[in-house]
Amino acid sequence: MDIKWKNSVISAIGIILFLFGLGATISSIGSMHNLVKANYLQKSTYVKSEDFQKEIDRFTNDLYLLELTSKNKNTVNANTITEEEIESYRYAEGNLTEQIQNVHDKYEEKIEDAKQAKSKKVEDAYVKQRDLEVKNIQKKF
Repeated sequence: MDIKWKNSVISAIGIILFLFGLGATISSIGSMHNLVKANYLQKSTYVKSEDFQKEIDRFTNDLYLLELTSKNKNTVNANTITEEEIESYRYAEGNLTEQIQNVHDKYEEKIEDAKQAKSKKVEDAYVKQRDLEVKNIQKKF
């Protein structure tokens, strides 16, 4: 009887020590995780981050350009556009009639498909878009 009692006491002590060891291990892992997490958060606060520094630099540059540089409103812009550049822009995609015809060709099939599908809203949207593009081309000229 005495031997059985000693074995059960030794087993109980072993289990208790095992549980204390397991608890200490889990606790230390949790503490290390919190320590690492605290250091990470401390090192990478937004105010100390590179993104924040870039944002501050951009803001100060914008402020400098907006407020601190004095521009004389009476000075003429040095970048003047010549008549030649205007003509080149106008005729880059062809003359007026060619450009208008290109727009009509571009929307012709889409408008026909909308008519066949009996979708008046889609047809009107394509016609409106086509007319807007033609109007913009006419403004160029």
